[in-house]
Amino acid sequence: MGGFSLRYYSGQDGRFGHEYVEFEISTNGRLRYVNSTNYKGERDIRKEFCVTTQVLQEMERIVRDSQILREEDKDWPQPNRDGKQNLEIHVEGKRYCYVTCKLGTLSEVEKCSKDPEALKAFYYLVQDLKSMVLSLINVHFKVKPI
Repeated sequence: MGGFSLRYYSGQDGRFGHEYVEFEISTNGRLRYVNSTNYKGERDIRKEFCVTTQVLQEMERIVRDSQILREEDKDWPQPNRDGKQNLEIHVEGKRYCYVTCKLGTLSEVEKCSKDPEALKAFYYLVQDLKSMVLSLINVHFKVKPI
């Protein structure tokens, strides 16, 4: 497999300032996660650790199987006052970047795009990636073994 990395960002400016979730997986296996909120004076949640080559390969497989690399975001809703999502993927020397508004549900995806199939691919891919990253964090930082 060639070089693979990705970065996901979802954020908005609201009552509590700039709030966002971001994660990044670099080609050397470093996974960095940040959940930033000022709600009730909370501090940022930051996690960073390394994953194996097999985890990187699985992430790349998930991205490729989603078919997102064939899509474009030109007909997707633009970021708005409710926030934005950004997914940047580097694979085999190519850079793919997708930007859209925050999407909470699948019904929002189907209603707000001229290209709902491409936006669905993005939506499902983001859900898969977030689930995998949060599972890796949970396993890596588990205090008590199961």
